[in-house]
Amino acid sequence: MKIVADVAATNTEYSDLFVPRRITHPMPFFGDPTTAQFATIGVNPSADEFGSGRWPSSVTVQELDARCVNYFSNPVPPNDWFHGYEDPVNKNKALNILGHSYMRDTVHLDLSPRPTISMGTLSKTPVLRTLFLKMASTDMQWFLSALALCSNLKAAIMSGSVTNAHYFDEFLRKHMPSGYTLKLRLRSQSDGEPRRCTT
Repeated sequence: MKIVADVAATNTEYSDLFVPRRITHPMPFFGDPTTAQFATIGVNPSADEFGSGRWPSSVTVQELDARCVNYFSNPVPPNDWFHGYEDPVNKNKALNILGHSYMRDTVHLDLSPRPTISMGTLSKTPVLRTLFLKMASTDMQWFLSALALCSNLKAAIMSGSVTNAHYFDEFLRKHMPSGYTLKLRLRSQSDGEPRRCTT
């Protein structure tokens, strides 16, 4: 994965966004993009993914790729964050309702592959928020590269905001590179009421 070297080459620019002394790795996708028929889309991985001995201190590029592709079938259980979309106990989650599963046909993609401090912390600090928005915009190239691998993809869900300052779809429209467009079939407000989208 060329992304490992390219991300590492620019990490110093965004070092204020990282958890001090925590070794992390870029995560371009969670699950197998080449077989996925459905996707969830988020902002970026959490640095918590690399806490509590979940990862070895060093991995080869090949090991990282295998860990990403097999993320949901690894001996190490997925980060609890993914229960927001699919939960074996609470079946009232989006993927459960739609009949999709990370274990079967769903991949997760992020705008940026870099694990950072929490979004809540970023939102309280204007300087860090601005730096994060720059990172997410610049790193969108990696999101689009991962999306291009999803040749069987039929639909995707994205939710939330980027640093609580921009709705997800608005951020994408504003920062999408030339030649790309975004069309949504449905957009829901935080109260759950759907509203019509413009494309």
